[in-house]
Amino acid sequence: MIHVDAPQEWADRVTVNASFAGEGVAVELVHSASIAGALSEFHDDNILCRYVTPSHLNAVALYNGKYPQSLGNLSFIPAGIANSVDGPDFSTSAILCRFDHKRFSEQLSFPRRWGSEHLRRCANINSRRIDQAMRWLAEEVRHPNVASGAALEALTHLIAVELTRHFALPTKQSAALSLDGKLSRRQLSLIKEFAWTKSPCPNIAEFASLCDCSAVHIRRLFKNSTGQTLHSYMEHVRIERAKSLLVNSALSINEIAQDIGFSYNSGFSNAFRKAVGCTAREYRFAARQ
Repeated sequence: MIHVDAPQEWADRVTVNASFAGEGVAVELVHSASIAGALSEFHDDNILCRYVTPSHLNAVALYNGKYPQSLGNLSFIPAGIANSVDGPDFSTSAILCRFDHKRFSEQLSFPRRWGSEHLRRCANINSRRIDQAMRWLAEEVRHPNVASGAALEALTHLIAVELTRHFALPTKQSAALSLDGKLSRRQLSLIKEFAWTKSPCPNIAEFASLCDCSAVHIRRLFKNSTGQTLHSYMEHVRIERAKSLLVNSALSINEIAQDIGFSYNSGFSNAFRKAVGCTAREYRFAARQ
């Protein structure tokens, strides 16, 4: 069975509403009155967390007291690595997937020693497959049946495989491919998926971190690979994401502006009018007629 050794402070602040356990893995639906402060100091499990509410986390995660990163909806805490969160004091609900460290490391090519490059990839994991699998797991936990054990095993194995891919550092060969001035097909795919799913929309530094290169390098590689600047591509993505949210969500104009990375509503309004030819409010009204 899985061994869980979370600190008492963490356990006192987290309520487990539902759980389901298998061989070497457990899934929990939890609620916490606050995520600010130390969430995990000493633990024997690898913990994958998908925050359900709130939809946007204005917080920074630190690993071993270093490597500050914006906290995303999908984050990972390796076994034995101290994790803390710096941000406003608000309640959250989340899905936790706990992997037994020994079994997890033996079955997959997972890091045995967590260096800085690995830890910098923990706070914001951008993977549609993992996100979908975690949501599916939540449904199995909420409504368990005779097939839930098999579903748990299949889904957690898929998650483990995708995590292995996520944390695999570039080889010398893959790094050399970028020296010819172009991004690989996989890097382009990662950039585009990140651009369309990250909230708020990512900045240049986050794209550079995603591809393990500098901000200057990622700008040049993207332009050479697509013929378009990364800045102009993101302007297009922001407006398209805004149009979708205006039609398909109940978010306010200000909330949509924040979701796509605008600090001020006025900046979003000017950019939207310039790109679309009308205000965001006018666009929403016309689209819903």
